[in-house]
Amino acid sequence: MKIVVISQPLPPLIYGINRLYTEGWLTEAIIERTPDYENNTQPTTPLWKSVVRNFQTEGITGIMAGIGRMAERRKQAKIAEMQAMEQAKINQEYFNGLGETLLPDIPHFITPSVNDSSVYEHISRLQPDVLLIHGTTIVKKHLIDAVPLALNIHTGLSPWYKGVGSVAWALINGDINNIGVTLHKLSTKLDGGDIVGQRRILVKDNDTFSSINARLHVAGIDMAIKAFSLLKAGKSLQFYPQDDSQALLIRGFLFSDELYKHLHWLEQRGMIARMCAKPSRDYYFPIIEF
Repeated sequence: MKIVVISQPLPPLIYGINRLYTEGWLTEAIIERTPDYENNTQPTTPLWKSVVRNFQTEGITGIMAGIGRMAERRKQAKIAEMQAMEQAKINQEYFNGLGETLLPDIPHFITPSVNDSSVYEHISRLQPDVLLIHGTTIVKKHLIDAVPLALNIHTGLSPWYKGVGSVAWALINGDINNIGVTLHKLSTKLDGGDIVGQRRILVKDNDTFSSINARLHVAGIDMAIKAFSLLKAGKSLQFYPQDDSQALLIRGFLFSDELYKHLHWLEQRGMIARMCAKPSRDYYFPIIEF
């Protein structure tokens, strides 16, 4: 059985590719490396030059504004440093060291977009039995139609939470009881294809957004492997249509850096533990266990 995964070069997604390969499920990986993931770091302007330039263009007001911008950059750099340290810990605790870099012997193909014509041509040549989408931009219909079965791992409980940042929105809403992952058939609707199965994550007091996210990706790969095992054994997957009338949040690409900053603020003030003690919604959405 040929299985191709399309993913992006982020730690939870690299973990998925590496794990599928080491456990014998992966034929090839297609890596979508969009401009957002390229290194666009610019050289840092010396402090004295920045002060002079700000004074020449805006006077004292410019100097004060420049100081504010530098303070914000340093704050964000500190947050990024803390997040990098946490990611290293998560890679060992949840990913067994498989979330750092792509294993060197994995056959892979790099593209700037999942919908690039070269991807369609590549898939047509490979003729996989299953295409697994794990953390890419929205896939267009022509690629879905090119394979017998296309599945998607969505880190959110559909149909309630769909789109980018589903977990983050659930946290911001205090909806701690309804955080989970969905494996579904890929369709042209945003995270709207028929569901294969779902798993709910029980959030702990000491969880962070990163640790929750890591656990969701592990659960998503677990479900994908279970689905592949059934197919390899000659069994059929059951698909359950979604009821879009139940949707609470469909956000697409509207999740911003400012909201991620708010998530960091929540973590720093111990709000996740408070949500666990008193969630905004006591009701657990019914899910399709798999």
